[in-house]
Amino acid sequence: DTDPLSELVGMEATAMETLDPEGFVRVHGELWKARLAPTERRGSDGRRPALRRGERATVVGMRGNTLLVEPKLPD
Repeated sequence: DTDPLSELVGMEATAMETLDPEGFVRVHGELWKARLAPTERRGSDGRRPALRRGERATVVGMRGNTLLVEPKLPD
């Protein structure tokens, strides 16, 4: 059996608040707790870039009931 929540992986999420590194996102109209996925990317100040309110991200995994997301790169 496939975990129905695993179907969220690959979907687009919109930050409802700044994730630095945790916050809430909306996926298909539902509000989810989310955390930025681990990354080696760092800003010029050496910090991991936050996901700001209204920015889009991709769901890349789950940890319990928390979505792991990565900021979408600009097209």
